[in-house]
Amino acid sequence: MSDAYKILTIKVDGKDISDIIRKYLISIVIKDEADTKSDTLTIKLANPAELISIPSKGVNIEVLLSDQTSTISKGIYTVDNVKVEAPPETLTIEAKATPFTQSSDYNSLKDKLTTVINSQSLATTLQEIADKANLEFIPSDTIADINHEELHLDAENYLQLMARLAKDYQLLIKPTYGKLVALPKSEGVKSSGSKLGTISLTKQDLTKWSFNFPERAKYTAVSASWHDTELAQTKTISVGDATAGDTYALPATLNSELEATTKAQAKLKQLTKQERSGSLSMIGNPLVQAEMTLSLEGFYPLLNGDWVCQSVTHSLSSSGYTTSASIV
Repeated sequence: MSDAYKILTIKVDGKDISDIIRKYLISIVIKDEADTKSDTLTIKLANPAELISIPSKGVNIEVLLSDQTSTISKGIYTVDNVKVEAPPETLTIEAKATPFTQSSDYNSLKDKLTTVINSQSLATTLQEIADKANLEFIPSDTIADINHEELHLDAENYLQLMARLAKDYQLLIKPTYGKLVALPKSEGVKSSGSKLGTISLTKQDLTKWSFNFPERAKYTAVSASWHDTELAQTKTISVGDATAGDTYALPATLNSELEATTKAQAKLKQLTKQERSGSLSMIGNPLVQAEMTLSLEGFYPLLNGDWVCQSVTHSLSSSGYTTSASIV
């Protein structure tokens, strides 16, 4: 058994099976994604014929990794596929992150609905959705002042509605094991619902890095039309600096000036965000997670400062433990 495997703990439906996994482990890869993308787990084992049993689809696997001071849970995953190959004889277990404690709770958010949600605060609507799925709702203070107009669901489910609201208001709205979190994309959240911290990195902390800086944003302003019911007129508002570049026009006519302004501001933020990106590789660090902030220090002035992890991959094999991150 590789010494690198000593940092690994594996639990199947709550039972610790780390010893047998370490004995046969070839590699384990955890991919942690931002937004609503599913996190994934892939475990590859040698000599599966000698294993006590092959895990069934639907079994829950918890992965924990240790650093010098603590043990960090990297999430609970539900087995989605099991593959046996030869030669050499190997067993590969593929699993997806489990954001819900019960599958019935997840199904309640997948049901297609045709209904209307009255104009109210975004927090109230998300609280109602969380209650339907037995999730604990954990909102950021920054969404308290966001109100939405009447929402129409036409053969749409709550997962699709949350994705729509997240896009409209440039938020992260995500079920994470037993919880529903809602916060600006600039904030990160742990599976516990608490805010992620910031990790500072220098060149010496990395084994490899690269960055891309595309051209400046084309659009510097956004216009939106809304229907004034009192005057029976369609009016237009604009946000941003139309003199500095092109103006993007939202295609739909919205229900009020408030909705038009809110959605135009969210779209402008999306369009004018500098689409810089980078990739980092480092010796394994279980604290690094998707959506958290990495603060770069001692690089070039253009690179120094805060970056947000879009995806993080933790890889463990006989060669050691490594972490890689895609950042924006």
